[in-house]
Amino acid sequence: MSAVTELAEAFSLPRSTFYRWSKPDAGRRQPRPTPARALSRKERSRVYEVLCSERTMYRDLAKQDSVRERRR
Repeated sequence: MSAVTELAEAFSLPRSTFYRWSKPDAGRRQPRPTPARALSRKERSRVYEVLCSERTMYRDLAKQDSVRERRR
């Protein structure tokens, strides 16, 4: 029986966990690259403003009972 198998059994962990821990870069994730089509900070801000204003309009319409459930 190998040392890894014995340790895995002793700690009730899968062997793969010990092999993963033995890698030099274990636990360190590389930063993900920004997608080419990602929104800029200015664009994200504009989207947020539009979505908030739309919700405000629906809230005002609901106060006047102008919004209703469309399902039967």
